Amino acid sequence: MKNERIHISIGFGDAILPVVKCEDGHDRVPLKPICDQIGIQWKRQNCLTTHI
Repeated sequence: MKNERIHISIGFGDAILPVVKCEDGHDRVPLKPICDQIGIQWKRQNCLTTHI
């Protein structure tokens, strides 16, 4: 069986966000473009989500 990667992007406001398939089977999008789009501090959100 051939191992193929599939690249998916979604539109969020004026940003195009890549969807990444992680090793744990979950699909994820990067946090920084979302924070930039809605006007909140990425560094603070990164700290909050990293230390869950």
